[in-house]
Amino acid sequence: MKQNLTYGYIYLIENNINDKRYVGQTIDPDKREYAHLNGFSDCPYLKAAINKHGSFHFQFVLLESCNTLEDLNRRECFWIKELNTLAPHGYNLTGGGEGMSSPSPETRIKLRTAKRGVNSPWWGKKLSNSHKKKLSDAKKGKKLSEAHKKKLSESSKRLSGDKHPKYGKPVSAETSVKLSLALKGKPSHRRGKKLPEEHCRRISEAMKGRIPSEETKRKISEANKRYWAQKKQVAQEQI
Repeated sequence: MKQNLTYGYIYLIENNINDKRYVGQTIDPDKREYAHLNGFSDCPYLKAAINKHGSFHFQFVLLESCNTLEDLNRRECFWIKELNTLAPHGYNLTGGGEGMSSPSPETRIKLRTAKRGVNSPWWGKKLSNSHKKKLSDAKKGKKLSEAHKKKLSESSKRLSGDKHPKYGKPVSAETSVKLSLALKGKPSHRRGKKLPEEHCRRISEAMKGRIPSEETKRKISEANKRYWAQKKQVAQEQI
């Protein structure tokens, strides 16, 4: 008689503070438990919760074993539904079966808020110079596909003009002065970087023939006067 071999396992992670749970599938329970409870979870919602409460408040339990991938996917869907672990009731962001269901709008909001502020795994952490160099080297020479460029363009358009959250909200003269003083002595992020000749030519062509109106000149003059007056005041206060 042929013996059935175990293909994988369905597991449960439970938060003993608020009783929220997460159901997942794995072929290596030990590695998966270690990954989840040590900050390497693929689920950002669960990862944020573990970072917030501490891994010692979470329990990892095996629910059952499965003999095929199809069975594993099917049972994962079953347990997510049976235990009601979809966000916001639990930490699952899809219905299981390797993402068979798309997150609901409510779940997407939960996902975004779960990664903000102190809940972010990068909160208070800074990349080392060697890490930054590795990231930079990995990106060099890579070109974006046309589809990727199109998506970036569409995303930018959604925040352009009056759609931008800062539209119509001018920075006060005092804030401008404070920003200026805070940046004094620090090299510009553009320092040492030259624009390509083609880029310079385009800027030059775009600016040719443009003559500011008297109204524009007046506004620029008044803005400069306010800026320098405020700058003088702030500088005196800091003496």
